[in-house]
Amino acid sequence: MICGGLGRRSGRPCQSSVLYFNGRCKWHGGLSTGPKTAEGRARSLSNLMRGPKS
Repeated sequence: MICGGLGRRSGRPCQSSVLYFNGRCKWHGGLSTGPKTAEGRARSLSNLMRGPKS
C-alpha cells in the first residue's frame, strides 16, 4: 500500500509505503501541530513546567 498524496513539484502521487492509520505518510498525513485553544495551551505549558515524574 502506498500513500498516494500528491507531490507539490511533480504533481505525481507519493510513493511512500510507511503509513499511519489514516493511510498517509508522515508528510501527507500530518502529525499533531499542538494545542489550539487557550485552555489546551495552558494545560500543555503546565505539563512542561512540571517536568518528568520521578
